[in-house]
Amino acid sequence: MKNACRRLQSTQRYLRTYLIFCLCVSLVFVSLSAHGRSEGIRSGPHTQLLRYQQDKLAAATGLTTVLLGDSSLGHAIDANLFERLSGERTINLALNGDFGFAGTYNLLRATLRRNQVKNVIIMNTLDIMRRDVEYDGYLLSVGREGIFSRDFELNFHLAQRFLERMFSIREALRGFKMLVGLYDLRAETPRMVNDFWEQNMDEHEEVISRPREPLDPKSIPRHKTYFLSLTASLCRANGLNCLFVYGPVLETHCRISRAYIKAATARIAATGIEVVSGMPLCVPPTEVGDTMDHIAPPYKDEYTRRYYHLLAPKLWQMSRDGAPLAEPDGSHGPRVQ
Repeated sequence: MKNACRRLQSTQRYLRTYLIFCLCVSLVFVSLSAHGRSEGIRSGPHTQLLRYQQDKLAAATGLTTVLLGDSSLGHAIDANLFERLSGERTINLALNGDFGFAGTYNLLRATLRRNQVKNVIIMNTLDIMRRDVEYDGYLLSVGREGIFSRDFELNFHLAQRFLERMFSIREALRGFKMLVGLYDLRAETPRMVNDFWEQNMDEHEEVISRPREPLDPKSIPRHKTYFLSLTASLCRANGLNCLFVYGPVLETHCRISRAYIKAATARIAATGIEVVSGMPLCVPPTEVGDTMDHIAPPYKDEYTRRYYHLLAPKLWQMSRDGAPLAEPDGSHGPRVQ
């Protein structure tokens, strides 16, 4: 009997020791993940880009046209030239593809706090509709509105994503490398040139020679337009002229992905945001930059003009007091859907 009690006590001590060890390892792991994540948020290239655009927005006044989207926008439209062409105070707040529609939604909310904009132009790359719903992009860009909302499903996904990051081997390794000085996120941040990251044109030849597969219309996630639908609701509530246009893309990709383009366009239009053109601007190989959806720097002015002429019939012209003078069809005032 005494031997049995001693064995039981020994087993209990072993289990306690094991549980304490596991708890300590978990705490170290979570601490490293949290450090990697927090440093990534504070110092990473995505955050630096977001802060650059937020600082630019904070310094801007009297805006009437805002350009929102991803890197295809950042490399395709020069806001100063677009402003001269349109006569409308314009800002380009392009983020990168990881922010997606969520970044657009949050930056539009931030814009409306300080400006009476009426034209909202959303430009995203062609394959935006194939990517996952951008919960991470929402967490990164949500700002002062607060993370959680009244939408239970959104809150659930945000909490799930947060827990995934806290128990991420990748984040823990990054946190450890940062602690020992083996990893510097700031070194990864490209230089800003004309409103966006500088391109690495050494990638150009590989980009134009790489074989391309058609985009599959069945690859569009079911809830992909969740944040775009929130943006559409924001547009309606504020009487905004919100337009969607595809970013430019290598012409070979245009030709082989027509079924996908048709399906993606239908899903975007179903949110209530007007799609200005059902096709992206198809770019010859000599005019693309370091990816198939980036315009090479020497052609940015040319594509700014092309996009302006595509969008001009749809833009509201503003009076000096910020009210719309007339819509393209000759009627007056905002169209509240």
